[in-house]
Amino acid sequence: MGHVRLSATPSELTAAVRTRALDLGFDLVGFGPVGRFEEQELILGRLAGGYLAGMDWITPQRVVLSCDPESLLPGARTVVALGTSYVQAEGPDVRGHRSPG
Repeated sequence: MGHVRLSATPSELTAAVRTRALDLGFDLVGFGPVGRFEEQELILGRLAGGYLAGMDWITPQRVVLSCDPESLLPGARTVVALGTSYVQAEGPDVRGHRSPG
């Protein structure tokens, strides 16, 4: 990845992060404002109901912390979300290309 100027605009920074993430192999790249996630109670309820069984790293404390990005990185202004497809079979992937099979 090339260097991004310190005077880069928000749009240029977004494009640079998106390009780098896709170059690294991520299938999805999204951006959003920093703020408390409204889904905290929903996630805690699913955790308590056993819907996240097998993902032992997801604890109630981690959910509470993860749902407040500002507490993880004070001063942050944007959340960058990355996604990777688990699909391994031949077929269209999330970017519309055919995955190798």
